[in-house]
Amino acid sequence: MIYFSYGVSIEIGSDMKLNFLVPVIFCACVAICLFLSGDSVSSSACAICPSGQAGDDPANGCKKSSDAGQRLASIRSEFAALQSHQWAGEYRNGNGGSFALAPETGFAFQVYGCLGLQYEIYGPVAYRNGRIRLTLEGGDLPGPTGFQLIANEFIPVSWGARKYLILPKDMIKFCNDVNSSEEPRRRTFGKHLLRYHDEYAKVDGLPNVPPEFRKYLLTSPIDARIASLGNGDLATIDVGEESGVYEGLELYLVEPSDQFITATVNAAKKGRSEVIVTRYSSNDPKPAIGWRFALRPSHANGHQ
Repeated sequence: MIYFSYGVSIEIGSDMKLNFLVPVIFCACVAICLFLSGDSVSSSACAICPSGQAGDDPANGCKKSSDAGQRLASIRSEFAALQSHQWAGEYRNGNGGSFALAPETGFAFQVYGCLGLQYEIYGPVAYRNGRIRLTLEGGDLPGPTGFQLIANEFIPVSWGARKYLILPKDMIKFCNDVNSSEEPRRRTFGKHLLRYHDEYAKVDGLPNVPPEFRKYLLTSPIDARIASLGNGDLATIDVGEESGVYEGLELYLVEPSDQFITATVNAAKKGRSEVIVTRYSSNDPKPAIGWRFALRPSHANGHQ
């Protein structure tokens, strides 16, 4: 399953990549908007509208102002005046939301869709012990879980000129994405909140994660093979913690190379590790002794 930020999931086959799926969904959204409105194609169709700014157009489904919109405009002014700040700025993950925060003004989060403003929240922020904490002051989040990327706490991570906001529970996942070269990404869409336009920024070395997470950033490759099979999709690989393997590490099948299959370590031991093999299609073969796994998928060639 690939989980999107709106609390829904879509199962895709091994031959369909997320980078392909997202533009298809976006184009479908644009087509629906044009069908409902009867308008010709324009740059404002299905746009994400920065509420409270001169470009807003109620005729296109965008509110002229709101409490969160006014807060968002003030936040933009504050972080623009700050020039350089450890975490202030506007962040996106490419799923239709604008999330901005600054130390004095607080945070604001809005999502606009084809029919206008979908939801918004805002409130103050506090930075303590390397973590940003949000306090909900106003607005509303629909559904039982709302927008999953907006939580009450983030860890700011710098990488060269890039700024990320990572959920504490996702720090190991972020390190996995660095190990696999999923990050630094060269697109807006991604699993983690990235400051707007930082997808074009270059990086040097490794991201500046908190000390307790540095062990999860690997500098040497891992070459693992399935040594034995367990029940279902459980297996044992022939490398262990002395090679840098850790609980939660995600590996990618590289031999055979015609399947997109992953293995997640659930127990790292000396000389071996136990993994759960994840098959993304019912047509994928069952794990077999000798399968080879690595940190990066076989199709990865440079950063995405």
